Order: sequence, then structure tokens, then C-alpha cells
Amino acid sequence: MQLAQQQLAPLQLQVLEGWTSALFQLPAHFAGQTLAAQLRANDQTLGAARSIQLPVAAPASEHTLYIGSCLQKLGWFGREPILASIVADARQQPNPAMLWLGDHLYFTPDDLSQAGAMCRAYQRQRQHAALAELLTAMPNYAIWDDHDFGLNDADSSAPSAKLSAQVFSLMWANPPSGTPYFALQLGQVRLLFTDNRSARRGRSVPAYQRQLFGEAQLAWLHQQVQQRDVAHTLLLGGSQWWVGAPGEEGWSHAAVEQQRWRERLLQQPPASRLLYMSGDRHHSAEFTRQFDQEVVHELTTSALTSPPDPEQTGYGATQLRQFYAENNYLRVQIRGAALSWQWFGANGQPLGPVTTR
Repeated sequence: MQLAQQQLAPLQLQVLEGWTSALFQLPAHFAGQTLAAQLRANDQTLGAARSIQLPVAAPASEHTLYIGSCLQKLGWFGREPILASIVADARQQPNPAMLWLGDHLYFTPDDLSQAGAMCRAYQRQRQHAALAELLTAMPNYAIWDDHDFGLNDADSSAPSAKLSAQVFSLMWANPPSGTPYFALQLGQVRLLFTDNRSARRGRSVPAYQRQLFGEAQLAWLHQQVQQRDVAHTLLLGGSQWWVGAPGEEGWSHAAVEQQRWRERLLQQPPASRLLYMSGDRHHSAEFTRQFDQEVVHELTTSALTSPPDPEQTGYGATQLRQFYAENNYLRVQIRGAALSWQWFGANGQPLGPVTTR
């Protein structure tokens, strides 16, 4: 890539059925600049040059996260101002990053027929100007849920599972990890991006066989939460972790696996404060849930543009602190060892108070 007269080699290059993606790390002295970027291969220019406005330099102890899910059918619902609102706020914040918690693309059966069709679905969506600006305004990290893994409620048996993993890796600049799940540390916060689809066994199997994550990923998660170099650990998932909604997807349907996780934490407690985050429900909520010996804390944030759902099904066993049934996003601010969050509506207006821990 040629960027401001400087040639940059990719850290990672992937090719899939004629589609290519490259991961670049930009020099720190470019922070705050607006640059023209041009892709080249074999001395040939690829496409038009693009203007990229980079975030300004900020202390490494300060970060701002924008978190959302469910980006359905851009252009259908007229709710795209939310993407511009995120970008406008991010321009004013230190070290911004966008975290996508699944369903940022809704595949159709035709899309899932081959890798090229899946890539074209991404390409069509990313031609939308508001999304294109957001994707170039700051780092973007993503996990999937059912609709960008396969069809509705897709699990490990989905015929498209292998292709979905290859295309997802191609389309998102997540840190290379060798698995769809990965960790990222920002200051005093560790982010654990989980994969709740590749090993998922859903309601089509007996209850004792159901799982969202599988043993290998749970062991990795437990190892990660034992690290003592951060004050907070955020566990990011597509489906809700601790709500028991019969008609909705969530970890409550894999109660045996969920119980094993709780037992692990009781036997060897985490070294930092845990905060669970999820998407999927087309509404946002903050809630806690009391178990025998511990309290879990979860933030669900949805939906960016998909139609909101006001139903509060499944929250009966929780203490519901906040609830928003409109298009929204969550902003999380990291300031040293302090963590705070607040929800915002489609036009950038605050929906509730700032919560700090």
C-alpha cells in the first residue's frame, strides 16, 4: 500500500477465490492526519485512492470503545445516521475503536452458496457511504453471531461453517490468532472476543449435550481471566450470557456448560473484574444476576439499524438497571483503571446516565 508517498508492506495477506485482504500497521507519526491511500500489486494500481482520516494521538492509558450489533439491510430502514453519529463522537475521543458483536451482515441462502457470493455480500454492504466512513475512521474488531455465520440460529452443523470462517477472517482486521476467538488488551482492560457458533450445539440435541463455546475455548477464557495485568476483563459474545429467555438464543439453553464455567470461576476466581457483553436482542439492557455465591454483570447492546424489539422476555431472574428499545450504541471509556459506559441513540443523544466502576 502506498500511503502519503510511503510504501507499506502488509503484516498479513490472505487470498480466497480471487479475493484478497491485507493487514497493515500504520506508523505512529501518522496519527491525526488525513491521508490518501492507494493499493498496488505487481506495480499495478488497484481501484481508486481513498482518503483516510486517522485518530489523533492520545495517551496509551485512555481508550474509547463503540459497541453495537445487528446492522440489518442498510438503506432499507433509514436509520443510518447512527453510523455518522458514532464517527462524529469518535473524532473527539482518545484512541477510538469500534467493536461489532455480531449480525453486522445478514446472509441470504444465495449468499452462502460459495465464498465469492459471501464476499460480494460484504462488498455491497460496505459500499454504503456511512459504513465505509466508520470502517476507515478507527480500528474495527468483530465477532459473529448467527446471521453473519449462516442463517438464523445457525450452529456448528451449518453447511457454510467452514466458508464463513474463511470469509470472516478475510473481511475483518482482527488480530491474527489462528481461531475466531482472540484477546486484545487496551490499557487496563482486556477484551475477550468469543466465538459462540463454531462449536455450538443448539436445541436440536439433548440438553446435556448443548454448548456455545466448547471445552477448548472455555479453557482459553479461564486462562485469560487469570491474567493479573489488567483491572477489568470484558467478555464479548454474540448471544446473551445470563438471560434465560426460552424463545431467544443464549447460554441459558446450554445450562450444563454454563454451570461448568461458573464452577471454574468459583474454584479459581478471576484476577480482574469481569463484565459480560452481548448483542442479538434488538434492544439494549444493563442487568445483574445473583447466583448462590456470585453476582454476574452483563451489558447487552443492540440494535444499530435493525428494527428494535421492546420485549423484556427472560429478565425475570435479573435486576434490570437500564433498558432501551430503540436503535442505539454503547460507548465505553477507559481512563487508566477506571471504566465507564453510556448508551446513545441514533442521533448521538444520551439515553441514560454514565455508569462508572
